[in-house]
Amino acid sequence: MSDWQRLCAAVDLPAGAAFGGEVAGIPVAAFNVNGRFYALEDRCSHERVRLSAGPVAGDVVFCPRHGSRFCLATGLALSPPASEAVNTWEVRVADDWVWVRPR
Repeated sequence: MSDWQRLCAAVDLPAGAAFGGEVAGIPVAAFNVNGRFYALEDRCSHERVRLSAGPVAGDVVFCPRHGSRFCLATGLALSPPASEAVNTWEVRVADDWVWVRPR
């Protein structure tokens, strides 16, 4: 899959919000951090918990179960218990929609 896929309406992702959805059967989380958009696989690499439900501080999202931290820009796991990165997605906002595609 290399084409842009529609994830959600832009109105569903205001500044400071997260949105968890699915693209082609893959859970994808999108984040709006002060007008900068990020998207990554919506599963903690430690226990498959949805990252879209976790708190965000700057460009870091925290897993709501055990507190593992992930960089929104790179998907890298920044703290245990997670040790593996999660996949990131390119994001664009166009025509009032948030679009994503895998990197």
